[in-house]
Amino acid sequence: MILACVFLWSIIAYLAISRFVLQAVTVVGPSMHPTLRERQRLIMHRWLYYVRDPDRGDIVGIRLPHEKNLVVKRIIGMPLDRVQIVDGAVRVNGRRLEEPYLSAGTRTRGRALSTNVYRVSAGCYFVLGDNRGISDDSRAFGAVPREWIAGMVR
Repeated sequence: MILACVFLWSIIAYLAISRFVLQAVTVVGPSMHPTLRERQRLIMHRWLYYVRDPDRGDIVGIRLPHEKNLVVKRIIGMPLDRVQIVDGAVRVNGRRLEEPYLSAGTRTRGRALSTNVYRVSAGCYFVLGDNRGISDDSRAFGAVPREWIAGMVR
């Protein structure tokens, strides 16, 4: 009986921790290269965004409605920002975004965004993969609502 109770409480604790506190994630695909490597194991801090809002530069796990697994991207644009891609560089609110995490010489293509200004809606975030040439991100599917962001990945 005691063993059954310990087992039951262990399962409940595991589920609570993985749902609200920490979750292990494994990188699948090269969309965040060179920052994250394929098959790299990381921790997603689910609790962090209960005490503060996501911020520009955060690497986050996102639950897209059409994807089975989490996707990992970097927040580039905050709610109500204006994002534009000009001459291979990301501009936020008219200023070139400094991106020291990108490989030297990385150019960002606008794709569907082209050179148009993208206005991030209230409660949404514009996300990009660090491997800009192959990443499916907000250039393809638009800004993501806050509720799709599951946590910060470190």
